[in-house]
Amino acid sequence: MKEPHPRAIARSGNHGSNIVMRTIHDNAAQRWGLIAVLMVLLWPVTATAQSEDLAALMRRITELSRASRYAEAIPHAQRLVAEAEKMAGKDHQLTAMTLFTLADLHRMQGQFHEAEPMLNRVLVIRERTLGASHPDVAATLASLAQLCLSMARYAEAENYLGRVLDIQVSALGREHADTGMTLVTIGRLRQQQGRLDEAEVKYRDALAIFEKALGPDHMYVSVALNNLAQLHKAQGRLGNVEADLLRALRILEKQFGPESHAIAPMLNNLGELRRFEGRYAEAEAFYRREFVITEKALGPEHPELATSLGNLGSLLVRQGRAQDAESLLRRALAIQEKAFGPAHPDVAVALNNLAGALDELDRPTEAEVLLQRSLAVREKNFGQDHASVAVALDNLATHLHKQTRFAEAVPLATRSLAIRERVLGAEHPFVANSLNNLAAILDMLGRHDEAAPLLQRALNMREKIYGTDHPEVAVGLHNLASNGLDRRDWERAYRLFKRASEIWVTRQTRSSAATPSEGPSEVSANTDPFLGLIISAFEMRQAASGPSTAELETEAFAAAQWVTGSKAASAISAMSTRFATRSDDLGQLVRKRQDLAEQALAVDRALIAAVSQQPQDRNASKETALRQQIAEIGAELRDADAALAGRFPEYAALTYPSPLSVSAIQELLRPEEALLLFAPVKDATYVWLLTKTRYEWVRSPIASRVLKEHVATLRCGLDATAWYDESAVRCASLIKIGLDSAPKQGDALPFNVAIAGELYQLLFGQLAELIKDKHLLIAASGPLTGLP
Repeated sequence: MKEPHPRAIARSGNHGSNIVMRTIHDNAAQRWGLIAVLMVLLWPVTATAQSEDLAALMRRITELSRASRYAEAIPHAQRLVAEAEKMAGKDHQLTAMTLFTLADLHRMQGQFHEAEPMLNRVLVIRERTLGASHPDVAATLASLAQLCLSMARYAEAENYLGRVLDIQVSALGREHADTGMTLVTIGRLRQQQGRLDEAEVKYRDALAIFEKALGPDHMYVSVALNNLAQLHKAQGRLGNVEADLLRALRILEKQFGPESHAIAPMLNNLGELRRFEGRYAEAEAFYRREFVITEKALGPEHPELATSLGNLGSLLVRQGRAQDAESLLRRALAIQEKAFGPAHPDVAVALNNLAGALDELDRPTEAEVLLQRSLAVREKNFGQDHASVAVALDNLATHLHKQTRFAEAVPLATRSLAIRERVLGAEHPFVANSLNNLAAILDMLGRHDEAAPLLQRALNMREKIYGTDHPEVAVGLHNLASNGLDRRDWERAYRLFKRASEIWVTRQTRSSAATPSEGPSEVSANTDPFLGLIISAFEMRQAASGPSTAELETEAFAAAQWVTGSKAASAISAMSTRFATRSDDLGQLVRKRQDLAEQALAVDRALIAAVSQQPQDRNASKETALRQQIAEIGAELRDADAALAGRFPEYAALTYPSPLSVSAIQELLRPEEALLLFAPVKDATYVWLLTKTRYEWVRSPIASRVLKEHVATLRCGLDATAWYDESAVRCASLIKIGLDSAPKQGDALPFNVAIAGELYQLLFGQLAELIKDKHLLIAASGPLTGLP
């Protein structure tokens, strides 16, 4: 019951760089104006009509560039280069100007290998015709530096940027906006090199220059704000991140409009901030909006779109939708590998994100190959002592932990912690992750006393960084409580598990009141603290220590209801509806909402599948129709929720009910009824029995693993579909028959009576007399939900 390290989300620094490139590219209008003048001067007088055609061509390129429609602009720019070469020669300044803009368009499309030789050719022409210190030479060097940054060629980028800064300071002065933009790019270089303090100095200097030279609402100000926000997030300094990002977004929306690609980086970074804060619904809204804008502007194979796909896919994994996420993450990886080759840092991020989904889908062999590749790529690009390498080490260690390969995991987790403390500082949130992961492995090796101080330190850090009710704090409490279980410190474990459970309950209550969710709830995805509370409460009741027996039984029974979730709600509602006033209008409205919720999830899955296709297989009109359908269903859901809240407030209050007390349930039970709740854990299964007059809480010795195997065996004797395809091999192994003896269609299924009898005795034996002749209402969880 330990924390998996949060999978790395694609680096927001990429988006910061794209803002820089876009704002530089917005100077294209001035460049095209100069090209137009030169062409008119150089073009023969007899070619007036053709000159007018070229002027129209240049206007079209400018329009497409401003709209971020770079792919459409490239053929026009290629034609213009050809005309310039024919008219002025291949080594003329006019040709260099047209080549420079064509190269920039390729760079904006992520086509770096096409852009680089063009920029090198421009540099040669300009240095020869204008001199090595001309501003146009600096502009060419700046574009080459941006390209090298994108390709993780940091030494070359530094050389180019040093020359750019020298030229600009000499020609324009230290307070010029172009000098400020170069400082931003140098800051990005320092950030990617892990030199964060130096990066902050550059960003702040640039921000001061922009505000003084251009005013507080200029788009260059948004560039500096975005980069500062991402740096502070990397440092764990969250205080000003949101304000900086929202201010930057407002500037760009005012300048370009709410659908412009210029705002996509801000949407991504706000989504990442919300994910970091545990506000997943808001994060998803930002990510989806950014994805639509980015794909519309850049097309289906741009590297920036891969970042959008990776972020959305990783968020779906965290929301329990790993199967839906896999196709998005595979497409992101394919785009990155095609754009950059197999050894680029962004490919390492894509590998890591896909591995996270495969781990959740219980495909560990595939996941491990990807995690090893991700680590190798990072070490090749950054060396052995970089924060990005620590992410890969932590994720690989967590994977090995889940595979019970603890001895292999220890050196990886230890190395990750050392890197993060050295590079990020001892109080960084990622250091808390490494502390938790190392401690979890030490616990599994029986080194509990070594693990405890690491877990306490991690918890203290998270409470200081996030406050007391954040998901990361709940995880820290849970891990420290698990250590208490390992050390048989029942009272401490109980107290910590209770705090962790309260965080998840509070978050669910708050989020469901604001926005009812159609997917798995946070509580259902984080049941371990509730199970830990049950274990520790039972042990204290047995030992007659700690809180009163009444409190322990009350808290444990409430935890069991949270664990069994909808099963408990169904069993209880089967009783409570007898006492409710029947309303045909209510029934129709509830059924309508349920149908809409199912439709929303189905259409969303269809959209995810559609956008995950290869570009040649995509159907734009179908995707547009699916998005429209999602919007329409969402509006209908909101109307249904409003109607339920307004007309049937008592039902709306039960949508996410709190657990009922023992006495409240007993009031609902008839004399001939009994309610049974089951909560399996690693080494046992806890069982609650309630009748009209009796309450019992017992522990069965059947462990969750054995229970899972017994249930699977019984399912093979009850469900014919269990013998379909590859699952037939599993059934044959459980029943202990050969595949050639497997039942054919229409044959009787091989029901294992002995296993059924053993399972009945283990689960019901202690309560047999109390349930005799009773009508049973069952609330199951874990493996027991697999019975048909």
